Amino acid sequence: MQVISERVSILSKDNVFSLVVLPTDKKWKVNLLFIWLMLWTISGIIYISMYYNASKEGAFYRYQYELAYKKNDKPVMVDIQKGIDKNQNKRLFIMGIIAFWAYFEYKVGKTFLFRKFGKEKMWIKNGKLFYQREINKKGKIKEYDPALINEFEILKPNRGDFFVQMQESFWVIGGERLMFRYAAKFVRFGLQLTDAEANKVFKELSKELKKH
Repeated sequence: MQVISERVSILSKDNVFSLVVLPTDKKWKVNLLFIWLMLWTISGIIYISMYYNASKEGAFYRYQYELAYKKNDKPVMVDIQKGIDKNQNKRLFIMGIIAFWAYFEYKVGKTFLFRKFGKEKMWIKNGKLFYQREINKKGKIKEYDPALINEFEILKPNRGDFFVQMQESFWVIGGERLMFRYAAKFVRFGLQLTDAEANKVFKELSKELKKH
């Protein structure tokens, strides 16, 4: 086995080339991400309870409006209608917050699972190249014919770009450093590798691909 770094290792054995990239070598960051995720989850529970209470308030307003309608008490109906409109705006606002919360809950939750239980795997066996982003030994395996791979290169991100910095941050799954063209699409892999790791993987994988 060739150990490139604490995260990256390569094994060539029995005509099988295997590359494994661990998501991180800093467990304390994973723990911080877990704490952040728990706090974010708690905040979401609070927002959902706020929406539930606002919905109960809206139902009460509608009940009061029906009573006033039966009595044909128009001044009271006008006041209650103002409360109904205000309550509706409140619920729409909370729904917007919940949608924002749910998006990041999903993104960060998925990232945490990958950082905690996942790995990136690539192997060449029986003349085929396979790639998988595994989480707890599960994940779709993609198959490629090495003979159809071209334009294999190292991606050099512009680290002054805000969106590049976001992709390379710890709380998202992104920041691929290697890429190859396969038919009409580009396949990116090597999540958040350092320059040294990317160069070494590029060299070893290029050497292996030439055999096929």
